[in-house]
Amino acid sequence: MAVPRVWEKMQEKMQEAARKNSPVKRAVANWAKAQATRHHEAVRRGVDDNSLGYRIAKKLVFNKVHQALGLGRVGMEPGRTYVGGAPLSLPTFEYFQSLDLVLHDLYGSTEATGPQTTNLPGMGCSPIQWQRKFVVMTL
Repeated sequence: MAVPRVWEKMQEKMQEAARKNSPVKRAVANWAKAQATRHHEAVRRGVDDNSLGYRIAKKLVFNKVHQALGLGRVGMEPGRTYVGGAPLSLPTFEYFQSLDLVLHDLYGSTEATGPQTTNLPGMGCSPIQWQRKFVVMTL
């Protein structure tokens, strides 16, 4: 669990490090990210997608990335990475989703027992959560 700024700083540092990689490593990373993105978009549509490409990417790339971030056990169960305190930007959501880390929005308040609501793993986790526009009505 972290506020959006922590995830954004992690994203910035990871993208900076990725720019220093060899062209072959970048190509493998881009392929793996595409596999994860495709997988999680299918899961949100209700399709049980566990393609060979995704499983290979998970084994060769994502497990190492998760371990390097200290999040090795997070990828094993959906719904274990949370954001709270402020809205998360869609680009940051999509970036971590492409790394096989789906961030879940958590809302709560200290006045009312702490965490109260979250978006669910699978079909319940939609990036639209972060793009909703609210209309303020005045009387």
